Amino acid sequence: MNLTLVILVFCTVCVLAGRKSVKIVQEPANYGGLQLPQPNNQNLPRENSMLRPFRKPQNFSGPRHLQKLYGKCFSLTDNSYMYQLCPFFNITQHEQTWRWNAFQGILGIWKEWSIVNNTLEAMVMTEGDPCPGNVRRQSKIFLKCANKHKLVSVKEPSTCHYEVEFQTPLACPMDAFLVYPLLSQEQRIEWEEIEQSFYHQELTKQGYEKLRHKVFTRAGLLNHVGLLNRVEQNKERNEKESSQDQRSTVSTARSEFKSKDECSKAYSDLLRKYEQLVHLHKKRNSTSDDTSNNFQISTTPPYDLTRVRGDHGTIS
Repeated sequence: MNLTLVILVFCTVCVLAGRKSVKIVQEPANYGGLQLPQPNNQNLPRENSMLRPFRKPQNFSGPRHLQKLYGKCFSLTDNSYMYQLCPFFNITQHEQTWRWNAFQGILGIWKEWSIVNNTLEAMVMTEGDPCPGNVRRQSKIFLKCANKHKLVSVKEPSTCHYEVEFQTPLACPMDAFLVYPLLSQEQRIEWEEIEQSFYHQELTKQGYEKLRHKVFTRAGLLNHVGLLNRVEQNKERNEKESSQDQRSTVSTARSEFKSKDECSKAYSDLLRKYEQLVHLHKKRNSTSDDTSNNFQISTTPPYDLTRVRGDHGTIS
């Protein structure tokens, strides 16, 4: 019993002699730079560590009362996907699954407004994550009137082009999305002059649209880079269509003749028709000359100007 007590006392003394203070870690460890980002502002959307935006969003533009949406995000879960819309920031898609390669992507980054009939039709978000074929995802967000803010639906009418419906009471005023009130006095005068010139047919449709785009760009509703891109795209499309027409014409011309003999025969027929037309033209000209030579205009009046009607004598 005494031996057991002695051993217990000895062990206790050893433990107390080897005790050291323990440091309490106040910050998470950062092994290899894998520390999770900590948002500075809870009102701003949190960036997912797997999402890398292609560019920064453009500055806020549009009706001032929509600034209430700035810095807020709204979510929608549809089937196995969760969508998150952050007005004037971006829209993202997250696949709700335990698969290791679950899809997470940016469907568009805030760029500008879509303007139709002098009205802000939708928010345009472009240059999202790439799709097959080196095409980047883009979205149009249509704001609808409702009693509360709600992300209603996200559809994909064509590959990597999304249409989003977002309900908000901020869309209820009748003039909520009119362009004219958003312009400065100088921009309004310039727009009115453009409309008047187009009404009097002093501008073509293309020139009219170009001048309006410049006004809307200066007002911040459209992006200047986006306008240049649209001009370049239209130019490339026109050049492509022209090139296709030329190739089609050449292909058609080549397909008419299957051999050199057929081409020579067609050329001979065409030359013969041309010579016949030339001969006919010369014949008509010669006939016209003969007729003009035979026809003489008489300069003698049909009666004697020296005589008065009813008088057989001369005028003295």
